[in-house]
Order: sequence, then structure tokens, then C-alpha cells
Amino acid sequence: MKTLLVTGATSFVGRHLLPVLAHEYDLTCLVRDPARLDFLPAARAIQADLADPGFVDRLPERADGILHMAVAAPSLSPQPAYAFQVTAASTLGLLEWGKRVQVERFLFTSSGSVYAPQPAPITEEVPPRPSDLLGVSKYAAEMLAGLYRSHFPVVVLRIWRPYGPGQPDNFLIPRLAARIQAGEPITLFQGGHPRANTIYVADLVEAMRRALHLDQSATLNVAHAEAPSIEEMCRELEGILGRPARYTHVDREAGDLVADVSRMEQKLGFCATIALAEGLRRMWGMPDHGSSF
Repeated sequence: MKTLLVTGATSFVGRHLLPVLAHEYDLTCLVRDPARLDFLPAARAIQADLADPGFVDRLPERADGILHMAVAAPSLSPQPAYAFQVTAASTLGLLEWGKRVQVERFLFTSSGSVYAPQPAPITEEVPPRPSDLLGVSKYAAEMLAGLYRSHFPVVVLRIWRPYGPGQPDNFLIPRLAARIQAGEPITLFQGGHPRANTIYVADLVEAMRRALHLDQSATLNVAHAEAPSIEEMCRELEGILGRPARYTHVDREAGDLVADVSRMEQKLGFCATIALAEGLRRMWGMPDHGSSF
């Protein structure tokens, strides 16, 4: 069985993904708190903080691949330098270790936030232009990883707004739901925008599982093809929560962030199938009754 070194194991995505990968890989996970890996008893835990460059001294002797998902969300970190070290700078240590032990591939989870909003669907050829610390950190890590493509395949997944059961409160959809339930206003720009893709976590897990089998470097937008507006998301949530949302309308345009996912579908032989309406109902443990938009 192949061995996989994993960061970000206890993240929202990691908790959904790793029980699936455990059927294919021996997993070694770098975690700050090994107790949080209790959902994955077969995995080997190595206690390490990626904000400390010395974490590389704790890495195992070998692995067949690296899955780098760790991120310190700037919105939750009081120190921008900490967030950048975990999300971006740690990538260099992992890449150098991977080169030394001759890993077979390196998979990095980036974000759609590396792009700037624009009217046309965004292909992977569109030059990134991040505007916040998360996007800058992710793109910096991408560029570092690109320097090692002569040593092993580097696969970069630019993920658009993942969501699903167990998602933390700081993500978009839980934030919208909390505002609706609290009766707090939600800001909408012209046309209910902005629009952006999402991806339900079960679809994301399958995309990532397939990406770990790619034998060539690739950068892929990872999302469902639909791109709902904020207003459309809220309308779905209103039906699920049984409460009307309050809105504040702003008379100006907001840039959309819509992904072209044709390369993902071609390279992975995979199409995300769980539409927003169904995904939200699964998230709240409800049967699907179809989309209202």
C-alpha cells in the first residue's frame, strides 16, 4: 500500500477525505494536536506546528506522496506572519523533503481566491491576481511548488467554496445561515451578486481522490459548474431554515468569480454532480426536493 504524508488532516475537508483515502494509503499526518485525529485511528500522527520551520526535522524517513492541505485562515489568526508560514512558507520545507525522499507526487490544495473577479468564466490560463492574504499565501505556495515539477508531478487544485456537514462557522454558507437565523441583514449588490461556484464536500473528496492518481503536473479549477449568486444561496437557505432573510441592497456591481471547470472534467474524468440545492439539504440532513432557482 502506498504511503501518503498529509497536512491539514483535521480540517473540514480532511475529516471527510481521509477516511476515504485510508482504504488506499497508509497515512502519516502532521498535526498540532494528535487527539484531534481520533476519527482516523489507523493513521500515524506526528505532532508538529507548520509555523515552526523546524517541523521538517520531525518528518518520516519516506513517503510515496505528499498531500498538503494545511491552511491558517487569516480571518482566524491574530498574526498574519503565522498564517503565511503555515499556508505558504511551510510548502518549501515539504517540497525539499519530497525531493530528498523522491516522492511520486505532490498535491496542493489552493483556492479560487487566487483569481480576481471578472465577467467571463475563469480558466486556469487566467493570471492569478489575489487581493487578500489567503489568496496571496496560496498563490505563493503554488509558485514554490511549480519550481519542483522537474522532480515529481505537482498537482494544484484551486478549490471554489467547499461546503458540507461539519463545516466551521467562519465559512460562507454557515455565516449566511447564521445571519438568516439571527435576523441580521445580508448585503446584496446589483442582481443579487456576486456569483461564484461552490462544491459539495462529497464531490470534492472524489475529485481529490482522483487527483492523487495523476502522473503529470496539472493546475485545475475544482468546482461544480453552477455559479449561484449570494441571493440564490440565501433563497435556498430560507427554504431549509424556514425563515426569511433580511437584505440590504447596494446599488453597485460586485465582481463575479465563476470557474471554468472543463479542464478538471477532462483531466480527472469527473464532473461534480451535487447541485447547491441538494448539497444544502444534505448539509442540514434533509431530503432533496430540487432547486428553487
